[in-house]
Amino acid sequence: MPRALLLSIRFHDGRYHGAPEWPPSPARLFQALIAGAAQGEKLSPQYRAALAWLEQLAPPVIAAPAKRSGSGYKNYVPNNDLDAVGGDPRRIAEIRAPKLIRPLLFDAEAPLIYAWSFDAGEEHARTILVIAERLYQLGRGVDMAWAFGEVIEEAARDARLRAHGGLLYRPSKGGEGKPLLCPQPGSLDSIERRFAKTGKRFSAIKTGRQVQQLFSRAPKPRFASVAYDSP
Repeated sequence: MPRALLLSIRFHDGRYHGAPEWPPSPARLFQALIAGAAQGEKLSPQYRAALAWLEQLAPPVIAAPAKRSGSGYKNYVPNNDLDAVGGDPRRIAEIRAPKLIRPLLFDAEAPLIYAWSFDAGEEHARTILVIAERLYQLGRGVDMAWAFGEVIEEAARDARLRAHGGLLYRPSKGGEGKPLLCPQPGSLDSIERRFAKTGKRFSAIKTGRQVQQLFSRAPKPRFASVAYDSP
């Protein structure tokens, strides 16, 4: 019998700094689940199997509260171009760049709900419920959040989503709807590769007596762009 996995996310302050993206994409949630589940650099075999199962599922339906834009401000931070001032850290003030910070505001009492349907693998769904309890943020680092999950009959899923009272976002197989990144087969592997490469972005190359630092970008994680609410 078809079942549904529901994850409900609540934000501590009713603010989200990942704007302009709304609702937070399933890919963001997937990465937040991995961050909460990991113990140091490792995922337990049980957690890894459950997350690998989750990335195989069709994109979830999302229920989200109505939002509005909050007041913004500019924060001036150094950009990554110290060479432009001769590599002198005392001249960082000369290469500051403005960064606009403008959160989205919503009712903190109304959760975000992500609902997946599945036919098999309930043991993995139950493990995802455990992982969800370890979630601590969603979006930017300042977006503190927590989650809880449920496994229910699929027939009860739509009733739960309608009772939410917010906006429903339904995935489409194509079209020109709102694009949101979603996990796909291989997403977990790509995130693990990115994590491993991020710690080795700088390497030293010695030529004679000179030593140069070589910077290499970590590969981006692999996600699928899914159109939500396509007309």
